[in-house]
Amino acid sequence: MTTTQKRITAIITFLSITTVVGIAAAVYQYSRARNYRSVINHSYSRSLAELTDSVSDIGFSLEKGLLVSSPSQVVRLSNEINRHSNSAMANLGQLPLSGVQMDNTEKFLSQVGDYTNSLAMRVSRGGTISEEDYANLKNLADYCDKLAERLEETQNSFYDGKLSIERLKNESKKENSKFLDDVAGESEKDFADYPSLVYDGPFSAHIDTVEYSALQNLNEVSEEQARTVLKEFIGNDSYIIKSAGEKEGRLPSYTFEIYPEKSGSSNYLTAEVTKKGGKLAWFLNNYCPNETKISVTQAIENAKTFLYTHGYNNMKESYYDCRNNVATINFAYTQGDIIMYPDLIKVKIAMDSGQCIGLEAGGYLMNNKDRSDYAPTISPSQARASVSSLASIDSVQLAVIPTDSMREILCYELKGHIDDRNYLVYVNAETGIQEQVLVLIESENGILTT
Repeated sequence: MTTTQKRITAIITFLSITTVVGIAAAVYQYSRARNYRSVINHSYSRSLAELTDSVSDIGFSLEKGLLVSSPSQVVRLSNEINRHSNSAMANLGQLPLSGVQMDNTEKFLSQVGDYTNSLAMRVSRGGTISEEDYANLKNLADYCDKLAERLEETQNSFYDGKLSIERLKNESKKENSKFLDDVAGESEKDFADYPSLVYDGPFSAHIDTVEYSALQNLNEVSEEQARTVLKEFIGNDSYIIKSAGEKEGRLPSYTFEIYPEKSGSSNYLTAEVTKKGGKLAWFLNNYCPNETKISVTQAIENAKTFLYTHGYNNMKESYYDCRNNVATINFAYTQGDIIMYPDLIKVKIAMDSGQCIGLEAGGYLMNNKDRSDYAPTISPSQARASVSSLASIDSVQLAVIPTDSMREILCYELKGHIDDRNYLVYVNAETGIQEQVLVLIESENGILTT
């Protein structure tokens, strides 16, 4: 064999090997991609199956709820429904349905556990389940059955090949979007007439209609009047106040950006003034301090002075957090000897200059009102008796605390400790029942609760 023939043979051999390797690699990649799609499809199919099972279980539990009345059974049923509800929410979140609005379905899954939990809390405190509650449970069970039926249809579509990961992820194609509307959007339509539930919980329907107490009976202001509010608040004419639009929702407001006239300055403020009453809802200075020169005590005093100067009287500091040379201090309104924790204002103080660089007054505007009808029916000593004997009680203070449903409870705030850990225990000043127990987290950065 000549040298030329050897070279040709070598080239042919190399090309053959390369072709074989390329084909093998392509086959491997195809097989790998197919296996990956199979795994993903299986994962989504499993999530859908578990979601369907959880919704069905919620329905069965709700049906059992029509028969129970004893506190222990109601609590047990509530725990059961919450477990299934949490599982359903987790599995719903695993499905690629970002292009489909599932607000009503998610609301239902959240509310069903929240509502039964409120029933359990009520009966555990000596209350009863009313006829209205039983009717609500029946309605929830009916809607749960509709949702389970839709989910079973979707699950069957997975099994017969009408629905796959490719269809779910490729929502740009009309046929896939229509398919999603059919299998997921229909479940939303089932909830079009979903009844409003009013109860003591964070998903209660009444929360969306709660008005801001401090703004009631106040007239609406124009944008120019809101601008005047900011000018008086700043107290300095060397700033340019520029409109940044309007915000609607539960607290309609005017938004502004505020720049110093001095050229070369990078500092500016953003602020919102409520349309109703023209109250400053919040402001934030973008200034970032580079060092800490003042103490936390001085920062708190500066914050108190700032609040008093701007018309916020009778404010008491509670917790604070110091990070990045900024102290964020929580203040609550006090009425007589009662701390009103719902009336919350947060103040930010720069730890280099001591100036206020931020204010958030939403809690105060939402809740501040006269509460002259609040009076305890049990004594401080009775409140102490409801706390474990392991705890040493250091102080007792009347306080109003908010519930998840934005209602209020007059309590005794008992601050105590076990060994070197401090606690806050809130005891209902009318019933003597413990409403809340918090751990005080004290560190070099501040004092917070959990």
